[in-house]
Amino acid sequence: MAVSHLGIIHSDLKLGQILIDDEDNACLSDFNASQYPDNLALGYEKATHRLPRDYEAPNTISSDLFALGSTLYELVTGHVPYEELYANVRECSTTDDDEFRAQVRRKHIADYRGE
Repeated sequence: MAVSHLGIIHSDLKLGQILIDDEDNACLSDFNASQYPDNLALGYEKATHRLPRDYEAPNTISSDLFALGSTLYELVTGHVPYEELYANVRECSTTDDDEFRAQVRRKHIADYRGE
């Protein structure tokens, strides 16, 4: 991860960002979301993130290393890490809102009554 030695945080590591050249060297691509240290002169204006980041954790070298580990896990296993957890979250997000709210209300009432 030579870019981390320069202080560059890639911020979007995934399988689609890793390219293999003719000599089988792995190369990172797509630095659009990357964060650069102020003292690194690249000769062009750095990209800015255009999506709201209010609830997103700050990107750090640690988050890039976690993304790299997740990418290697997917490469070896053919599955993304925590795939079952994400499937459960997606299933919860499709629950009927009215029924879900009713279940929550019933649970609150039961807890309040000590049932």
